Amino acid sequence: DDQVVEDEQIQADHDRQVRQIRARLHPLLRESPRKDVLVFVHGFNNDFTDSALTLAQLWHMLGRQDVPILYSWPAGHGGLGGYGYDRESGQFTAFHLKNFLRFLAADPEIEHLQLVAHSRGSDVLMTAIKDLTIEARAAGLDPRTTNRIANVVLAAPDLDIEVVSQRLAAERIGRGVGRLTVYTSANDKALGLSHWLFG
Repeated sequence: DDQVVEDEQIQADHDRQVRQIRARLHPLLRESPRKDVLVFVHGFNNDFTDSALTLAQLWHMLGRQDVPILYSWPAGHGGLGGYGYDRESGQFTAFHLKNFLRFLAADPEIEHLQLVAHSRGSDVLMTAIKDLTIEARAAGLDPRTTNRIANVVLAAPDLDIEVVSQRLAAERIGRGVGRLTVYTSANDKALGLSHWLFG
């Protein structure tokens, strides 16, 4: 009848999975020194194993204060053609990361989100944060309080400086996070490939 309806079975499966994730997450939060989660978003040419190892190292070096969560997306194809594939996959997964971050922020047992992204994962993360910030502001809410994003760390971010400038200035995503830190190197080979491909 010209109306969008949700499949009840799909919604029931979604709700069951939400309960399962929270059932795994809440005991870990209770054992953690801080009631924060550390979400790592991997980048170009990283498969699940590489990304899990990187997250484990980060979590260990940061003192094991938070509950670590790996957000994995379909990347890891490598090479010139793989870069294009990973770039498109990043655009696809930004919607899903946004929903996942919204899910975490809505959990009353989580105090803050600590977010780390590498390479192409930086674009994925910043797109998700932009959308969450705009949604909160459109609803008349404070994005920092609503989304609970305490820190964002971008490691070797594969981002266009003009796009980042627009997001920070015009779209005011800086108001949606506590602190933003960027680490970069002029010798980064993946960023060199990105610069060569896209200028």
